[in-house]
Amino acid sequence: MFTSPPAVLGFSRRLEAPQWVTDVLVAGTLATGDYIPCVSDLDLVAFVDVDVDA
Repeated sequence: MFTSPPAVLGFSRRLEAPQWVTDVLVAGTLATGDYIPCVSDLDLVAFVDVDVDA
């Protein structure tokens, strides 16, 4: 069984607060099952339903 790294869970929790993130896409080694803790990076994309500015 695979458990998401704490950073992914923390990222997801922080995105819940503004309430404009609709989905989070997980890509790269985490999505393919090749993730190695403390070695692999995290490829995450947040989808939003509002215009994004600076």
